[in-house]
Amino acid sequence: MLKSFLKLTAFVWIAKALKPRWRGLLLLFGSILAILAAHNEYLSYVVITQDHAYLMASYWLKYAVVLLALLIYLIFQEAPLRRLKAVAEGNDNMLRNLDTKKAADGFDFLREKKQLKTHGEQLLDNSEASRISRA
Repeated sequence: MLKSFLKLTAFVWIAKALKPRWRGLLLLFGSILAILAAHNEYLSYVVITQDHAYLMASYWLKYAVVLLALLIYLIFQEAPLRRLKAVAEGNDNMLRNLDTKKAADGFDFLREKKQLKTHGEQLLDNSEASRISRA
């Protein structure tokens, strides 16, 4: 009974974790398989031709492209999910950091005012101030 409950719990947890990521993971695994297939084709070419000149470079290139694919996945898939999770959970620190980045645009003095004046009110205030200074 406990074993089946643990299996069900693990399945539900994995399904919840993979649901927002399945497209990105599928694309990542597909690209890694394509990279490995291309490298295997190059290795069979090297065996046939006995030309080992670029063999080390091919391994470096394969690993660099795999790491690049992983980095692209992390930037475009995991970072937005982390940001959405923080907003959904109400993570105050991350929200404050996002707010300060948006608020650091030089208009803080306007955000602190309770009510802003319209253009007409500003003109009237200026004309009243000029009448008082003339008198």
